[in-house]
Amino acid sequence: MIRTRILETLKLSLDKSISIHLQDNPGVIGLSYGLSFQGVGKFSSSFGFADLETRRVLTIRDQLRVGSVTKLFTLLMLLKAVSLAKVTFSTTLNEIFPQTFKDKTGNLTLLHLVTHTAGLPRDVESIYWQQFPTSEELLNVIVRIDPVFFQNQKYKYSNIGYYIVGLALERIFKKTYPEILNDLVLEPLALTRTSLKPMPGSANGYSIGQDNTIIKQMPLELKGLAPAGQLYSSAEDLTSFLDILLTNDDAFVPHLLKHELFLPRHFGLTPDSFTAMGTRCLTIENRRVYFLSGHLPGFCSTVCLVPDLGLSFNMMTNSDTLLFSLAKAIIRSILPLVEKHFRCIKDMNASQPSWAHLLEYRGLYQDQFDGSRFQLAVLSNRLGVVDSALPGLFDEATLCPIDKVDHFLIVGGPYDGEVAFFERNSDRSIKILRYASSQCQRVS
Repeated sequence: MIRTRILETLKLSLDKSISIHLQDNPGVIGLSYGLSFQGVGKFSSSFGFADLETRRVLTIRDQLRVGSVTKLFTLLMLLKAVSLAKVTFSTTLNEIFPQTFKDKTGNLTLLHLVTHTAGLPRDVESIYWQQFPTSEELLNVIVRIDPVFFQNQKYKYSNIGYYIVGLALERIFKKTYPEILNDLVLEPLALTRTSLKPMPGSANGYSIGQDNTIIKQMPLELKGLAPAGQLYSSAEDLTSFLDILLTNDDAFVPHLLKHELFLPRHFGLTPDSFTAMGTRCLTIENRRVYFLSGHLPGFCSTVCLVPDLGLSFNMMTNSDTLLFSLAKAIIRSILPLVEKHFRCIKDMNASQPSWAHLLEYRGLYQDQFDGSRFQLAVLSNRLGVVDSALPGLFDEATLCPIDKVDHFLIVGGPYDGEVAFFERNSDRSIKILRYASSQCQRVS
């Protein structure tokens, strides 16, 4: 009953905000959205039309193009490959494509590609926007492309990186990208309204011409460029997919591996923002909110993820109206509501393994780390622990009731690999057991 009331409150708030936006933006033909809140539930809603000519109303099961949000699906496929020990994030292109790439490009890792730190240009030559290449044709073009700067120096958004990841997945699994997508993601997760080609019941895309005429867009098949932006999905499916990215269970992909998606990187675009794996993160209401937007002619989409709260939100429209500013405003408006109910839901879910238990286990049994800097950093990121700001660790808003944990660890900054193990004295005060630089060394 409590969960139902929380969802109803959130839906009323969202419907009101979006209705006001639609009144102020008559160029929006149709809009659908979805929200998921871990431990509470999920819902989707829709407004406007899927087809202007027939006046068919848009529903939550109607497909719209998600554009670059496709990258999250490609990322999940890569996480699955890593979990199956097919590759690691440090695998280089030379290892996957022997004697194929030039030296600079061949030394790029999969992590460089998915975090947009490979130094590659944004896209291939514009000729392909008139005639899209197949995977084989695309590889022949990409091998001649040089990075515009040395890898890991700075952030530069690049679709090419995700094209290469798609090609790498085909080489790793010895299947086509559509086959891998279906076998690893769509079928196991029962995403029946997500596909690389439009299904019956998909929405038409519309653009506004210079003379304010409405132009119906013809579907584009991106072929070899599919891993970066081809997908069609519904609000219902996309909400379920994002919810899975935030779950803490290991049923599909180990949850610690999924949290690699939210590991902060160096390349902040402003003082209060940084980038992660495939997403850009902003600090809103003292929470890290991860955004990814997509745009193709006649369609726009935006997804938002708040891992600390287990919250996801997505919007799609079949018009050229950009949604990023609206999404930020909506997240800002609903976060206080979510925060209000967060402790209640956490208490209701107390029987489930908590992050405190996970920290305690990994702090006591350090051999489980096997020198893994990745796991240390992920735990730090999940708790929002930075540098020596210990009081913030005990804030009631964190996921972890850490005041009840006798042994735990803190990573002293998500980038420098410094780690400290702590325990409590009999009076519950803290003392340091061990402090070390964990540059992939075993700490005991």
